[in-house]
Amino acid sequence: MIPYGFTKPAFLATQALTEAMLEVTFTDSKAFPLEGGVFDFELSIKHHQANGQYTSDSSGKIMQRVTFKRCEGGLLADNFTHLSENGRETWSTRYEPKKYWANNRLAEQLADKPHVYNLGLICNRWLINWSRN
Repeated sequence: MIPYGFTKPAFLATQALTEAMLEVTFTDSKAFPLEGGVFDFELSIKHHQANGQYTSDSSGKIMQRVTFKRCEGGLLADNFTHLSENGRETWSTRYEPKKYWANNRLAEQLADKPHVYNLGLICNRWLINWSRN
C-alpha cells in the first residue's frame, strides 16, 4: 500500500490492482441486520459493471467483487521505504487516481449526502533499493 501523503490526493481510501470487494452492512437503530437496504455505488470509470444499485440480503449485507482492467502509465507516487525482517525496501509506484461514490437510499428527509472516496488503481510497483537492517 502507498502510505498517506505519498499521492495526490494525499489519502486513498481504497487501493487496488485488479479487484476489490464492495462490502456494505445495513443495521437498524439497535444494530440488528436490516434486509432491503438500498445502496447506490458509482465509480469514476465510465460504464463500469459495478456501477448501480444494490439491495441488502437477510443478513443486512451487500457483497460484490469489483474488478478493474490493469492500468498503464499513471502518476508517479513519492517513493516510500518499508522495513521488513530482511531489510529496508524502497519502492516506487505508478497509480491512477479515481473516485467512487456511495449513497444510502432513504426517504428524502432522512437521506445522507453521497459519500465520495478516493481510489488508487495501482498500475505498477517496483523495488528501487534494498539494504540489510
